[in-house]
Amino acid sequence: MNLLKYTMILCFIVVFADISKAGPLLHGASNFIVTGVVPCPDDDEDGFFDAECGGFDCDDSDELVNPFAVEICNDIDDNCNGFVDEGFDLDSDGFTTCGGDCDDEVHAVNPGIEEWCFNGIDDDCDGMIDCDDEDDDDDLVDDIIEDGAPNDGDGNNDGTPDSWQKHVISIPNAVDGKYVTLETDPEHKLFAAMAVGNPSPFNDPPGVSFPLGFFEFEIELTKHGEESYIILYLPEGVVINTFYKFGPTPDNPQHHWYDFIFDGETGAQFLEDRVVLRFVDGKRGDDDITVNGLIFEPGGPGFEPIEIEDIDFSGCSLASSDSPVSSNTILNLFILFIPLVVIVFSVYRRKVRRRM
Repeated sequence: MNLLKYTMILCFIVVFADISKAGPLLHGASNFIVTGVVPCPDDDEDGFFDAECGGFDCDDSDELVNPFAVEICNDIDDNCNGFVDEGFDLDSDGFTTCGGDCDDEVHAVNPGIEEWCFNGIDDDCDGMIDCDDEDDDDDLVDDIIEDGAPNDGDGNNDGTPDSWQKHVISIPNAVDGKYVTLETDPEHKLFAAMAVGNPSPFNDPPGVSFPLGFFEFEIELTKHGEESYIILYLPEGVVINTFYKFGPTPDNPQHHWYDFIFDGETGAQFLEDRVVLRFVDGKRGDDDITVNGLIFEPGGPGFEPIEIEDIDFSGCSLASSDSPVSSNTILNLFILFIPLVVIVFSVYRRKVRRRM
């Protein structure tokens, strides 16, 4: 009985032997595990068993990945040491040579850097140097479009072309093609701005005109739940007094029209030549109504005629039935006025005779 007991225990002893240093001399046996009678697999037959059962092969489906492999820049841990592409980010900027870094010896050159014009360097590693870039500020609006804005492409007149700034975009409106410039907080990124048509023309607000059409854009914030703003610089002569959006709100998840007037936290404020839109991530005005560090905008500036209440002009009439001045009083004043006219005329005639 004791002999049988010990025999069963020995059958389930796990034997592990690491002889990986022997390498090719012991191909197929560099390390192995035996659990009962089931061996640890080596599916790619590279001489190293699958790490999932205690071996050292971190990818047992690829014979080129094992502890003896040479690490290359390919976004893979080739040598199974727990590091990916080590040795291929010499400037420690977070980008490897195979990950888009076109100069791995300069920390300030990589795909995450903003392109600087007139320094003769491809800062953002997009293959184009300086302002030859078709979209130099990476806002998804081509430079050739932004360069058509007033003030030689400086729509907000801050001294820097809009096509060089990630927080400013100038685009033609969808109605008459005149430019509208959008500007946000310099700490935020404005992108994907476009002029669009009426999102729901069959039930749009009655009596409201949209002389510039509608706009869509996105703002990338620095943190979730943050506030931001957009300044809309209007074409000369355009009058705006309201702003409508078509989309969901925190109190109504269905798409619907709503007047986006400033309520103390979010909404539109109107100046003579611009409209200021104020947003809070995830609140009214943010079309995805989600606190995610992004603000999505579909909406349009409009003009709504002001209704003038009936004005009582009765107080301006001398002969009004409610006026204390009656028709008899007016007649008496006229009678008194006649002698005054006669006197003035007589004096005038005397002066003329004396000159003669």
